[in-house]
Amino acid sequence: MKTMYLKNYSGKKVAIQLQVQQYAKNGQIAILLYTPDGEYYSDLSVFVEEFKYQNFMCVDVNNLPNAVEFIEEYKLWTLIGQASSGFVTYPIYAMDIDELRKRDEKWVDELVNSKFWDEEKVNLRTRLS
Repeated sequence: MKTMYLKNYSGKKVAIQLQVQQYAKNGQIAILLYTPDGEYYSDLSVFVEEFKYQNFMCVDVNNLPNAVEFIEEYKLWTLIGQASSGFVTYPIYAMDIDELRKRDEKWVDELVNSKFWDEEKVNLRTRLS
């Protein structure tokens, strides 16, 4: 996995790596952050019940206030909208599965071969562009 840097609450850059997983309830992509030595750091994504698309992700700006800056700095995904849940409005990003695979090949391959994966719910990015 490729090491990247995310600003923490105090503005200090922390080395992190992305790990791709799935939410058990519906198979949406879950992006977790770990330190290079494998210690859990935080979730980058957040589960929003009403959100149904598999290659889109709601970003947890509630617990990671610098998440959007991090995504934009590394040009990871494309901002396409917002989703509200409770008192928080989360930015929604379209993810390029091939780009995601470059950062975590093992988990992305497991994801696309899982029982939840549905290609019909993946190619929406091209229709929105």
